[in-house]
Amino acid sequence: MRADRGVRGRVGDSLRWHLRASAQQARRASACVRAVIHFRLNQGTPGIRRRAACLVRNSGDAPDRYNSRTARQAFDVAQIVGHCLLICFLNRLHQSLPMPFRPIQSFTRKRLSDVVSDQIKQLISEGTLMPGDRLPAERDLATQLGVSRPSLREALIRLEADGYIETSGRGGFTVVDVTAPIISKPLAELLLQNPRTSADILELRQGLESISTAYAAQRATAADLEKISEAFDALKAASLSQDRANLAELDAAFHLAIADSTHNVALAHVMHGIHTLIREGMRQYHRLIDYDDAMEKQLMSQHQAIYDAVMARDAQKARKAAERHLTYVRELYQDDAANPSASVIS
Repeated sequence: MRADRGVRGRVGDSLRWHLRASAQQARRASACVRAVIHFRLNQGTPGIRRRAACLVRNSGDAPDRYNSRTARQAFDVAQIVGHCLLICFLNRLHQSLPMPFRPIQSFTRKRLSDVVSDQIKQLISEGTLMPGDRLPAERDLATQLGVSRPSLREALIRLEADGYIETSGRGGFTVVDVTAPIISKPLAELLLQNPRTSADILELRQGLESISTAYAAQRATAADLEKISEAFDALKAASLSQDRANLAELDAAFHLAIADSTHNVALAHVMHGIHTLIREGMRQYHRLIDYDDAMEKQLMSQHQAIYDAVMARDAQKARKAAERHLTYVRELYQDDAANPSASVIS
């Protein structure tokens, strides 16, 4: 509480200073903010750096006007006036691009609700909308499509009934993985009936992982690489922690982030379709190695090799790293094949 009061006091003093500031002082403060943006240009993802550079250019001052000392001084000033807001803004800015919904012509012969649902289905099928993506708020989506809210609502109800979207916990709609019910349930039942079929799942995983990792290295955008980095950082932190309860979920999230970066709609949907199966297999597998730090360290080293190859955009190295990883896991499974309760999928 004392620290909070100190922060509030400094912010209050800063606000009072700005209220008393002259026009010249205000211009200097604006220059400080631009210098802070320049100071952050060498930090963060490529997308953030590009947008920060655009902000600097649009402000009327070139980044090279500020040397590192000026930027550091500006950074210190910004700490007092709330530089965290600026950094959060830069981190969020790259996620604020409008979704690619096209306005619908009002003179179409089809019902507007049918045209709306067809467009959303197309965006899902071509991979523009991926499983887990949230649709814009109803009012915003109606504006982007140029239709009335009743027509939009009718289309959304139909899409939900057909299984393309579902109501999310925070309100609104989220894209559903349309392949999951088709793929996961039969394979999961087969795996539960005969745990030895885990070898077949591993064989499938090895092929999918090697292909998706190579494609991701070739095709991933800056935003894709950021998502992969976030998933890998979370996985690495969990592997180093004493509490590894969520390690299986984070492991799956890392592999799926790579699959989403392939920009191959069929491959991404298949990977998401077997996600439940992969997650259950990983959960059983990580329980087997939960107390084996050496084995967990070896697996993390393999994930690191996959991550490094994708970030370096080396498709051949990425493919080999994924193959080595799954080969190692298959060897672990063979060693543990005598235990019928073991299902090794990583």
